[in-house]
Amino acid sequence: MIKRKIFQFLLVFMIPTSIMFGSYIYFDPFKIIWQNKSQFESEVPLNRDFVSTELFIQHYKSQQYNSFVFGSSRTISVMAEDWMKYIPKDSKVFKYDAAGENIYGIYCKLRYLNSINDIAIDNCLIFICRDAFHKEMNSSKHLNIKHPLISQESWIQFHFTHIKVYFTFKFLLGFFYYKITGKINSLNEDIIQINKTHLDISNNQIYVDGFENELSKGEDEYYKKNNNLFHIEEESLDKKAKRIEKEGFSSETIYMLKEIKKILINHHTNYKIILSPTFDKIPFNKSALGTLNEIFPPDRIFNFTGTNWITENKYYWYENYHFRPFIGDSILKKVYEK
Repeated sequence: MIKRKIFQFLLVFMIPTSIMFGSYIYFDPFKIIWQNKSQFESEVPLNRDFVSTELFIQHYKSQQYNSFVFGSSRTISVMAEDWMKYIPKDSKVFKYDAAGENIYGIYCKLRYLNSINDIAIDNCLIFICRDAFHKEMNSSKHLNIKHPLISQESWIQFHFTHIKVYFTFKFLLGFFYYKITGKINSLNEDIIQINKTHLDISNNQIYVDGFENELSKGEDEYYKKNNNLFHIEEESLDKKAKRIEKEGFSSETIYMLKEIKKILINHHTNYKIILSPTFDKIPFNKSALGTLNEIFPPDRIFNFTGTNWITENKYYWYENYHFRPFIGDSILKKVYEK
């Protein structure tokens, strides 16, 4: 009798669990299981670190990449075709960005590239966000956790991080509501990717079609309609500025920066380090900037943080995080000017 009840309990538990796991594998919403034509297309935001690394693995032998852009999603607006104006014509560009990229992630990627015998790193742009050094380890968030090949950590942990998100009631409700109805509303607006983009798989360049289509209808109308995207709480801003002012590089971050420099020197890389502008106008930490200038030649470092011509004009931004492509080109022009 007891054995029968245990069996019934396990059956009741295992059937829905098996269905859940089956749906996760079948739909593969985060595109980390199946390799096919739609591998990098999804209704939900994908892990850019994973996408970038998988694209590199699939194409580096045929494309022979030798020029790399590292950084967060802000580098989306630093267009591969614009960079080609400033580097040798035979360069093969790969955009190796990741959401919320930090120095740990940049170090891991360069370490990985350096381990591949037939990879040259001739040209390199490293975009460092103001808070890129706050995390010297892998992320526990599904959109930020590093590809296991890059982090040299467990595939099991990588998949478990995504499965935990999939199994939440909020995600399941929003995801399947969209699958069934094709609609986006309050149930799933935080889950479904609203802003449409497309990806050039030859170099991993993202094109933000949604924003550009809206802007093409009239800039004034766009900024009036999306004024809420530029709102920053003054109290929150003040706290953030004070926190950043106190923080500097940890010993782990300094080690990674020195290792990055070694790799770049070994490859005789023509590299530039760019401190990304931020709409909130908070400058880069003075102590951290001093450390960067001690590790790398100061003429390799370009600081666009704080209050300047980029951060003063909201018409230069899609919203309060990402600047527009013509600003990316302007940054490159400034960096490479004689």
